[in-house]
Amino acid sequence: MEKEDKKKIILYTVGGILTANAVKDVYLGIKDANIKGKRDFSDENTIGYENINTRFNTKVHTNNFVVLRVKRRSLNDITALTDKLNKCRNENISVSLVLDSNSCTLGDLYSDIDYLESILKKFEIDMPVYFNIDSIMNNKSLNNAMKKELISAFVDKMNDSSFRIGFYGTDTNLTDLHNYILDISDKSIFLVKESEDLIKYNGRVDIVKSTSGEILASHNLSESIDSDIKLPYSVKYLVSEGETIHSIALKCGLSEEDLINYNNIHSIKEGNYIYIPNLYEVIDNKTNEVSYNFAVCKGIDISDYQDTIDWNRVKETSDYVIVEVARIKSDSYLDTVSNHIENVLNNNIDLGLYMCLGGNLESDVVLERVRNYLIKLDNELDEKGITVDKTCTPIFIDFELDDMNIDYYGICTKFKELCNEYGYTKVGVYGNSSTLSCIVKSFSNNNSSLNESDLYVWAAGGPNYKDESKWTNKGFKINELEEVNQNKNSSYEVDIQQVTNVCIDTGASNSAGHCDVSFLYNTDLFGDESEEEYAEYMEVDLNKYSNISVETVIHGVQNSLTFFTALGYTVLFAKIIGKKLILTIKKRKLVNDEIKKELKK
Repeated sequence: MEKEDKKKIILYTVGGILTANAVKDVYLGIKDANIKGKRDFSDENTIGYENINTRFNTKVHTNNFVVLRVKRRSLNDITALTDKLNKCRNENISVSLVLDSNSCTLGDLYSDIDYLESILKKFEIDMPVYFNIDSIMNNKSLNNAMKKELISAFVDKMNDSSFRIGFYGTDTNLTDLHNYILDISDKSIFLVKESEDLIKYNGRVDIVKSTSGEILASHNLSESIDSDIKLPYSVKYLVSEGETIHSIALKCGLSEEDLINYNNIHSIKEGNYIYIPNLYEVIDNKTNEVSYNFAVCKGIDISDYQDTIDWNRVKETSDYVIVEVARIKSDSYLDTVSNHIENVLNNNIDLGLYMCLGGNLESDVVLERVRNYLIKLDNELDEKGITVDKTCTPIFIDFELDDMNIDYYGICTKFKELCNEYGYTKVGVYGNSSTLSCIVKSFSNNNSSLNESDLYVWAAGGPNYKDESKWTNKGFKINELEEVNQNKNSSYEVDIQQVTNVCIDTGASNSAGHCDVSFLYNTDLFGDESEEEYAEYMEVDLNKYSNISVETVIHGVQNSLTFFTALGYTVLFAKIIGKKLILTIKKRKLVNDEIKKELKK
């Protein structure tokens, strides 16, 4: 929907209708748009949101903007960021980026900027790009000259681009930067308030983040960026006394060959300028081919053995968590499952589920237990008021065996049917290479193919699995994990690849301090595959708006449903809980199967 059309939208609810203007009045606490001391921030791109997920949970609309924090990692996961940027693009939502950096050296900072530029080149960003100065300003090991060198390096490189740039930071840090280190009066400022009563920074501020996390822009900061985006893809570097190609390569995280080939040189001396190539987008000067160095999305699985979990750390390290539901061999439903699921959802992490099958059980016994587990899980989640979107939650059967006599085909087929019956539309199998070979053989014996079965494949093992040296040394850190290529062959395609079972810093650990880590290759696995409808939720906290009575809110609910229904929306429910008005809205896509078929022709 185009931004200019948004004012035409009317939200209908059971028994009435809430107009777009009424939504604005309620949401912003503005009655008749003339309440004393209130300001209408409903204009285009004046209300911002961060920490969003790809489902947005609702509150983000086309007239808002989204702030996405980006940070270079040792394994640079671009998947989650890509999904969010695509979501914003598809819904016509403006985006601003904030580059977080812990750099202490120019080499590290250049790597951070290269990562940012590779994102800017690939995606349309229509609002300013900000550099987060807090880490540098708070680093007591850096003097003012060092801080200026690092922050100026960002300015110098990004000034050559077509993007409007600025600085993000706390009120104190921005004030200190401007007063003592660098004149930033001509740059866009994104200020994080430390007190609601006072702003110390004496300059123009474009965006303010309140102490409660609300983000407001002073005006519409979106800009039209030319389709031919101008970005520098290398850094001009002045060689200092005593520096060599070897030392500069080490400093910038490159190989000597990278520098030699990029600059067409074999030696350097003090006073020479050389160029540091972009680490994340590599352009072949001969063929003009562009290649990216992004690693895949990563996540963990949590079983009953994970006896220590720091969910704040899990949120930092894992894009998804696959929770064990049951052990079929021992007929054991895990009493930890609902708590784990609740924590995953509360931390906005993508959720998956699995059931572990070990031993030689009759197929009927396996499937009867699976049905019982699915029923028990539904009942438990319902009792605790936990809502799981099953269309976005893959579920796997974990084969902890590789016996050729097992009827893998029958178990997999019926497991998928059962999961579908209980609402799970994305079903898969887990096993090591020998188990997957047995599954392939069983499918073949039944004139079928695993590759054509619509079952997802989660492969066990991986390059760092049970590395004896790492067991001895207590395991891998997550940034040490080896990036692996997706396994593709004629028999099956791996959607998730386990890379180790001895990672020590994911935030979840067993008695040995270890956790399984897997890389995700199929970005659709945790997405909403429904083509017919999706639900959005809108919450209005009435406590924030003392000038608006509950009666005023309810008065916005009228009696007409026709117009909004015609647009393809249905409000599932509208109710007031305590001091919150909650609307649940479902949008149906209006293109039916027949139209789709005609379009394909």
